[in-house]
Amino acid sequence: MRELAARTVGVDRLRSLPLVIPSRGVITDFVERWYGPDFRSQLQIAAEIDDIYYGLALLRSRMTYGCMLCARSIGKAAVDGRLPAGDDFRLIDFADDFDPMLQLVSGVFARKGERETYDASHPLNILWDAFRDEAASGRPLPL
Repeated sequence: MRELAARTVGVDRLRSLPLVIPSRGVITDFVERWYGPDFRSQLQIAAEIDDIYYGLALLRSRMTYGCMLCARSIGKAAVDGRLPAGDDFRLIDFADDFDPMLQLVSGVFARKGERETYDASHPLNILWDAFRDEAASGRPLPL
């Protein structure tokens, strides 16, 4: 089994790891900010993916070895078995030498009175309630 023997990975070490990365999106935007517009020539990209399930399938089948860059919530779901992953998947954090550090800010917007037109099980109300509860807890959900 090939395994990265580290709890965190810094800017320089990430350059040498085989990576599975999204072909576009917020993760790719951060990678470009960290390594510049020619990041593909500076990193060891094993696969570019358009879909998280495809990336997980590549790694699970061992068709590709490497580290998949994704939001913490997605990685946690894979490790917890809520996404099709493997028993040997684990989360590795970024070291604190990335600038800017990866953070996402989310929000939910609705027109005045719009939420009342839907029942409690509607996605807008579920998302709204989740954000309200997170804000009230004082501890934001990690990525």
